[in-house]
Amino acid sequence: MSDAREDADRPPAAHISGRRRVMTRTLGGDRRRVAVSTVSQVVGQLVSAGLAVITLRILTRTLGVAQYGVYATAFAVVTTFALIADIGVTAITGREIAKNPDRAEEIIGDNMGLRIAMCVAAWPVVVGVSFILYPHGSLLVHECVAILAATIPLNGIQWVALAYFAARVHSEVAAMIGTGQQVIMLGLSAVVAVHEHSALAFVLVYLIANAFAAAAAVTACSRFIRIRPRADWTRWRAILRMSVSLGIIQIINLLYLRADSLVISTILGSAAVGVYTVAYSLLQPALSVPTFFMAALMPSMTRADPAALSAMVRRAYRYVATAAMLMAAGGYAVRVDAVTTVSSSEFLGAATPFAILAGAAIFSYLNNVMGYAATAIDKQHRFVRVSIAAFVLNVALNLALVPAFGLNGAASATVATEVISFCGIVYVFRADTGIRFDLVRPVIEPVVAALVTVAVVIVLPLRETVDNALLRLILDIVEVVVLYSVAFAALVAAPRLVRRGHDDGERDLPARRESLSG
Repeated sequence: MSDAREDADRPPAAHISGRRRVMTRTLGGDRRRVAVSTVSQVVGQLVSAGLAVITLRILTRTLGVAQYGVYATAFAVVTTFALIADIGVTAITGREIAKNPDRAEEIIGDNMGLRIAMCVAAWPVVVGVSFILYPHGSLLVHECVAILAATIPLNGIQWVALAYFAARVHSEVAAMIGTGQQVIMLGLSAVVAVHEHSALAFVLVYLIANAFAAAAAVTACSRFIRIRPRADWTRWRAILRMSVSLGIIQIINLLYLRADSLVISTILGSAAVGVYTVAYSLLQPALSVPTFFMAALMPSMTRADPAALSAMVRRAYRYVATAAMLMAAGGYAVRVDAVTTVSSSEFLGAATPFAILAGAAIFSYLNNVMGYAATAIDKQHRFVRVSIAAFVLNVALNLALVPAFGLNGAASATVATEVISFCGIVYVFRADTGIRFDLVRPVIEPVVAALVTVAVVIVLPLRETVDNALLRLILDIVEVVVLYSVAFAALVAAPRLVRRGHDDGERDLPARRESLSG
C-alpha cells in the first residue's frame, strides 16, 4: 500500500525528464556564460597587464627609484584606506542583483548613492592619514595622496555600475573598460614622460584614466537601466547591515596586503617602497585571475542548491590550484628578467621578493574559492576573525623581519601569514557551510608539475641562449608554460592509462586461462 502511495506521489517520468532537460539547458547556459565571462576577463587582464607593464617601465625609468618611491608610497596609502568608502557594498550589489534581477535599478540607485556619500567622506580622512603616517615626509608625498584620493569617488561609481554586469555574468564589459583605462594611462604617461619627471604629473595621469573608466561604466550600465543615485537612510542602513561583515573582511585583508608597504615606508623609506611595489605590480595581474573566475561563478553559486554548490566548489578548487602552481613556478623562473624588463637595474632588489610573493599567492588563490563560495550563501561573517588574526600576525611579522631582512623579510612575512590564514579559512568554511572536500588530492599533480618545471628551468634555462632582456623573459614564460602543461598532462593521464591497462588485462584473463588449459 505504501509503495502504491509513493508511486502516486512520484511525478511522471516524462515530467522528470522534462525537468532534467530544463535543468541541463540552464546549467549549460550558466557554464557558457561563466566561461565567456572568465575568458573575456582573463584576456582583458592579459592585455591590460601588457599595457600596465609598458606603463610601469615608463614610470620607473622616467622617475627613478626616489620619485617612483614617492608615487608608490602615495598609491599605497590611498588604496589601503580607500576601502573604508566601500565596506563590502560593491560585492553585495552584485549578489543582490543576481538574486533579484527585477530590482536592479533600485539596487544600483541605493548602493551608488551610499557609495558616493562614503567616498566623499573618505577623501579628507585619507589625506589626514598621510600626515599622521609621514609627519616629516616631503610635501610631494602629501600632494600626491591628496590628488590620488580624488579617485576614490570615481572608483566607487565605476564599480557599483559594473556590479550590474558581474551579476548578469557579462564581465567582458569590465574587461573592455579596464583595457581602455590602461590604454589612456599608457598614452598619457608616454606623453608626460617627454616633458615631466615628477611623480605628481603621473598621479594626474592616473586620475584622468580613472575618470574615463567611471564615465564609461556609467554609460554602459545606462543602456540597460536608469542610474539615479538615491539618498535613503533606511535603505542605506539595510545595505550596511548586509555588507558590513564582508566589508570588514575586505578592509582587514587589504590592510594585511598593504601592511608590508606601510611598514617598509616608515622603516626603510619611500625608495624601498618603490622597489617593493615593482615586485607587487608584476604579480598583480596574476592575482586577479581567481577573482575573475570566482566572480563569474558567483551568480550560479547564489542560485545553486547545496549539492550543486558543493560540486562547484570542488571543481573550482581543482582548477584554481592548477593555475596557482603554474603561477608560482613562473614567478621563480622569470623573477630577474621580469624586473629588468619592466624597470631597470636600479630595481633588481625586487626580484627575490617577487619570487617569494608568487609562492605566497598560491594560498591567496585557494582562499578566493572558499571566500566567494561562502559569500554566495551569506556565510562569510566569521571570516572576519580570520582576517583580523591574519592582519595582526602580518603586521607583527613585518615589524620583526623588515628591519633585519629588508624586502625579503616583508615577502616572507606574507608567505607565513597566507599559510596560517588558509588554515583558518578552511576551518571556518567547513564549519559554517557544511561543505567538505579533499584539500590535498587536487593539488598533488599541480605541485609535482611545478617542481618538475622549476627543476628543468634551473638545469636547462632557454633564456641563456639570448642576451636581450625582453627575449629572455619571453623564453622564460614559454618554457614554463610548455613544461608545466606537459608535466601536468602526463601526471593526470598516467593513472588513467594504468587503470585502462589493468581493466584490459582483467578482461583478457579468462581467455588466456582458457588458451593455457587448452
